[in-house]
Amino acid sequence: MGLLGTAILALTLWNGSTAPAALPIQAPEPAPASTPRASDTLDLLFTGGTFGNLDGYRNRKSQPRVGSLARRVSYVKERRAHNDHILYFDVGSTFFHRGEHDSPAFRMPELADRAELIARTLDRAGCDALSIGSDDLLLGIDWVRQLARQVEFPILCANLIDLSTSQPCFAPTAEFTRGGVKIGVVGLMQYRPLTPHRDDVGRFRVVPELQSAWKHAPVLATRNDLVIVLCERGSPVDEIAAIPGVDGVITPARNPG
Repeated sequence: MGLLGTAILALTLWNGSTAPAALPIQAPEPAPASTPRASDTLDLLFTGGTFGNLDGYRNRKSQPRVGSLARRVSYVKERRAHNDHILYFDVGSTFFHRGEHDSPAFRMPELADRAELIARTLDRAGCDALSIGSDDLLLGIDWVRQLARQVEFPILCANLIDLSTSQPCFAPTAEFTRGGVKIGVVGLMQYRPLTPHRDDVGRFRVVPELQSAWKHAPVLATRNDLVIVLCERGSPVDEIAAIPGVDGVITPARNPG
């Protein structure tokens, strides 16, 4: 389903300033209790495209649910117990489902409470950054900005532009250091027509992902060993990955259902 520790980008930490040209991707496996704490690998964990779901998903009614919010959090904690060098990202479409944009007004407080629960839970799990998705704007940009002030992790989006300032509505990038390795991260939302919240009409615009990736990724590459781009499903992943300085692109494999 692409929910639970969706992928791990594993690499050997290095002392030089040049990132490896290709990073092996492997499916995650729970670390056994006897495994010693690792000090020579960097694990990149991500979730995304969960659309406000708390209870997980299943392909068939006869199958057990997988990927619940509680399981996602416990998986991250398990990985952290065995490796000091972990970054955990959420790549957006996290708080709401596209169909909820037509919800009646009386449901909005309920949806807000659920989204705040998700954000607080990600915070407790040690989420390092969340890249906002287009469906996450259901309650408006100001609501997301208020949510960002309640959590420790940064909410990123390089290509959602505030027309009053011509600057991104949220932080476009974030930078981290794990085990001596410097990692720069760019957050992007999908470039597609949006139905703005009533308070956001005429306040912002979305620019193409490639335009913002070209603006920020090469700059990050000048001062980081790795540059990772977080983006929604449907973004031009191959074109973004080809930008000089980009070492990896993280996006949900597919929407859960």
